[in-house]
Amino acid sequence: MADVYVDGKPGLAELEAAFCDAFGVPSPAVFDGGDAARSFVDFIDKYSVAECWLLERKRFATKLNIYLYQKEEVTSKLSRLSNILGMPVVVDVGRDIRDDNAFLFTPAGDILSGSLEPTPAISLNGQEDVRFSPEAAA
Repeated sequence: MADVYVDGKPGLAELEAAFCDAFGVPSPAVFDGGDAARSFVDFIDKYSVAECWLLERKRFATKLNIYLYQKEEVTSKLSRLSNILGMPVVVDVGRDIRDDNAFLFTPAGDILSGSLEPTPAISLNGQEDVRFSPEAAA
């Protein structure tokens, strides 16, 4: 699945509760990407899971690598995830940060098409901050 980012820094327990509700899966389902002792590998053949990474940037700082158990429609699930968290969720469907087509899911249930764009600010570890830029109306 494409990269998914949450515009905020929810705690791992809050993120897991929201993911389990939105995707209809049991716990454990969200794993800290930096915790090698607790891996999603033991669960990926049972249900959909996510690996979570906290990035050093101001916007869209929580990255989720979602591994789907089976092919499924995720639009309503990502919309529900945004609603439960009360934070925007963006799906990056581009190849890299220079051409990142994306879809933004708002907590209010809106889905916007646009792109992720780098901002001038760069953090101490060199990660670019990004912002979501909606497509211009035709």
